[in-house]
Amino acid sequence: QTGRVVRSILRGEFPPVYDLRINAGSVASYLNAAWCWLVDSTSPWALRSYTALIGVITVVVSWWFFRQLFSVRWSLTGVAFVAGLRWLFTINRTAMATIDETILLTFAVLAAYMKAIRSSGYRFYVITGLLLGLAMHLHTGARVLPVIIGADLLVRFWKSPRSIWSRAGAQAAL
Repeated sequence: QTGRVVRSILRGEFPPVYDLRINAGSVASYLNAAWCWLVDSTSPWALRSYTALIGVITVVVSWWFFRQLFSVRWSLTGVAFVAGLRWLFTINRTAMATIDETILLTFAVLAAYMKAIRSSGYRFYVITGLLLGLAMHLHTGARVLPVIIGADLLVRFWKSPRSIWSRAGAQAAL
């Protein structure tokens, strides 16, 4: 199924806009097609190598996320858990990348958000928003992320509203 959709995208049968009415490929299919175009193949190896690459990037991004929260020892434990996730192996065998990309983007969104709340600028908030939009567009399971981030911001505002507004004022003055 994935190979057929990717080949159709590469032949130009689907427009580069996702539309449910015409049953076009998902964003994950377009990313997979871009990878197949880059490696100049639509073989099973090319389709599976894309999801394997997403799996490797997931492990690296999860390291970034865990490292912001824990020591090196606990971060390695978390990364070992992520690397051993059954989904990363099962999904990679069938070249279905949507779940892998959701896991990757979940870690990326949370890591960027953790960096944003620890930094003084708004650059990482923008990065968090862009990654969040992409994650929500790729898979409906990522729609829980705004609830998590919103709850955290609400708790932070509840605990110290002055620090949030003074930080915003300091940024606006710059």
